Amino acid sequence: MTNKKVLITVILLLILAVIAAGIYIGICISLALKDNYSDKYTLKETDDTFLETVLKGAVSGDEYDISDTQINTYINKKYCGISDDSGAEHIMIYFHKDRPTEIYAQILYKGTELAIKADAEISIERDTSTVTVTLVNAYIGELKISDHFLSRILHRIYDNSEFVKVDGTSLSAVAAYEFEIKNFEVHAYLKIFTPVEGAIHCRSNSLKGEALRIAAEYIMSDEGREKISDIYNYFKDKVGSWFSDDE
Repeated sequence: MTNKKVLITVILLLILAVIAAGIYIGICISLALKDNYSDKYTLKETDDTFLETVLKGAVSGDEYDISDTQINTYINKKYCGISDDSGAEHIMIYFHKDRPTEIYAQILYKGTELAIKADAEISIERDTSTVTVTLVNAYIGELKISDHFLSRILHRIYDNSEFVKVDGTSLSAVAAYEFEIKNFEVHAYLKIFTPVEGAIHCRSNSLKGEALRIAAEYIMSDEGREKISDIYNYFKDKVGSWFSDDE
């Protein structure tokens, strides 16, 4: 084979390689831009009782379930939003007892709307009440994506979030809530967070213990000491009057 024929053959092979790469890229883009999940990531009904349920459970000290609808309503209000040209527009989580939790989302990534689905592994660090969701088996549209690319997407969406921390393909958030009663902070936080069918099974810390802590702090405060002094003086005067010579 002459040098000319060899050169022509190499050029043809390069052209075919470029065409094949272009076709492959085109197919990948086409698969990635498909959105067959709109019925899965759309919040069809709402239930705003997530925090109320957590606080009731904390007061009673009992274990309780939070439904898909309750937690999805809460998540869409707190964790969805667009920053610059990227962010989560819709998120839906479906909990199961005997198979992985499913997550569907519609995101804006560098100005392009994409539909995502993934399985999720959920765990909780009881000492810090940090819930971690690790995404596996992820797809953009109908295109399966690598963990590396998924990590890039998550960092793009949540790197500036004050609520969510990203580590690889894991998202972490502290499941704790604070509110004030008469200038004293009350802390409610989750200690159990286990998926069951159609819900998440939870247990919070006991607010009875929080009440005792607040009572102790109040007693040690200036106002509390003043009240105790008033009570002490009242009873001292009352008891003293019993032994007084005055009628």
